[in-house]
Amino acid sequence: HSIKFIQFCRDRGLKDSSISGYCSFFKMVFRYAVNNDLISKNPFFVPRFKQHFDGEMDDEKFTPFSLNEILGLIKNAEGELRLFLVVAFFTGARTGEILALTFADLDFKNKTIRINKTLSDIGILDSPKTKSSNRTIDMLDIVYKELVKLEYFDKNQRIFTLSRSSMRLKFNDLQENLGYNVRRLYDTRHSFASVMLSRGEEPMWVGCKMM
Repeated sequence: HSIKFIQFCRDRGLKDSSISGYCSFFKMVFRYAVNNDLISKNPFFVPRFKQHFDGEMDDEKFTPFSLNEILGLIKNAEGELRLFLVVAFFTGARTGEILALTFADLDFKNKTIRINKTLSDIGILDSPKTKSSNRTIDMLDIVYKELVKLEYFDKNQRIFTLSRSSMRLKFNDLQENLGYNVRRLYDTRHSFASVMLSRGEEPMWVGCKMM
């Protein structure tokens, strides 16, 4: 039924960003029902399929963003989306970890970022995905230059105010406007690893220190 719903939306000519928004809404509704013991399992399923969905599952492997694509996205993004993309593409942190960051997590003197929490789809703060996800990562120069100029009133203030769904919609729209194959917000994480390794960075730094 979930797949049929997505196909129904595509048949009506809805943009991928709109469909993504509807899917996020359904997932949140059912997650609320699970959390309140109304149902035992979230029945809404979003398959990982090729953007030009033809009703069948697509086996095409994920293609990370190239460095040129990353720079193109950052150049054309605005506001919080631009800041998010800089942090995401050059830290490898998960989407929820980035959205949960506060100014207290930033150490400009040592150029590090503390990862110790994550923000769920419905705006709930939680501990990171695994114990090893509690970590301190390096703040690369490109990230430092963006974060150091931000103003704040309280160190516990979150850096990002946009919700994950809003960020996702803006990201999808930007990709479509640039003519890119639309990929997920989470794919910024894998793209970070791909770019860093291709440029000769130490695998242990990429995998164990940053991710």
